[in-house]
Amino acid sequence: MESAFSGHIYRQNGQGVTSILSRRVEGRLMWKQRIIGLHLRSKIDHSYLSQSQHADTKGKSVETALHSLVGHIEKANQYGDFTMVAFMDIEGAFNNVDPMADVEAL
Repeated sequence: MESAFSGHIYRQNGQGVTSILSRRVEGRLMWKQRIIGLHLRSKIDHSYLSQSQHADTKGKSVETALHSLVGHIEKANQYGDFTMVAFMDIEGAFNNVDPMADVEAL
């Protein structure tokens, strides 16, 4: 079946020329990712998650994670201990996971 729309429509913006079609496709992909994310979160047994888990946890955010971290550092300083912190961000980790593999794992 041939698409009724072929080619790209380009629009001039402040940063140059962008493809409206590619932005629409990206928007649809983001919408699908949100739906899959909501579905997965509804199926997760939250008793398996650590109380230290802040990502994808209702009522927690980057700010609460940082507040908790600073609290641990301050407490260690009060007791004369030292604190070592390692941050790890796996770029693209969520974008490269097959959503059906997540669903099957549940």
